Amino acid sequence: MKKWFFIAAAALLAVSCNLDNHFTQTNATEFLNIRNGSILNDNLVTYTVVSDETDQGWKNCTRIYALFDITGDNSTGTGYNIDLKNYAPAAIIQAAERAEDDVLGDPLYVGDYSISGGYLNLILQWYTPYKSTVEHLLKVTYEDNATANTLNLTIIHDAAGESEDIISKDGNENNSVHSEYISVPIYNLFPSGEIRSITLSFAHYDSSDEEEPVKQQAITLYSSVRF
Repeated sequence: MKKWFFIAAAALLAVSCNLDNHFTQTNATEFLNIRNGSILNDNLVTYTVVSDETDQGWKNCTRIYALFDITGDNSTGTGYNIDLKNYAPAAIIQAAERAEDDVLGDPLYVGDYSISGGYLNLILQWYTPYKSTVEHLLKVTYEDNATANTLNLTIIHDAAGESEDIISKDGNENNSVHSEYISVPIYNLFPSGEIRSITLSFAHYDSSDEEEPVKQQAITLYSSVRF
């Protein structure tokens, strides 16, 4: 049985990654974890929320992608005070071993990526009809090429029929850009102490090719990773 993960099609925030270790910082972005009412990053640094502009509430044992300002050290000296400006849920998707019947899927774009806490974090984007409520599906597969010391990951996007409606109107004013935030555990896919490069494959829309606009695209994310 194929393992698919349901992804809500509601629009979420889209911001660029620029977090660093400065004492204060504005408009920082990061993948974070909510544990027992506390917010921690993947280095176990605690963020104390002193101002919350979201009014969304937090669900325990979840992962989020957050936009915030760092305003200084917290009272315990174990982290930072932050003003939380916005956040979106980040889905944790376990990679499944690649199967022969896996399909190419519908097009998407990779907005940004990073590695932290044993996760490969991805910001994915695709076009969807304006105000669509259709649920899309994502599946991540892997293939370990030990000979080439490469971990090959593939993202399969199922647009639930929406792709055919928007493929010829890529960027049209009747479409909107949807951003999705996911974290794929990869530390368990690496043999202990061994170095691997990481490649990512996905379906991509090429507007210059009218006959076959959807193609598989493969990019090398990292050339040397070890856990």
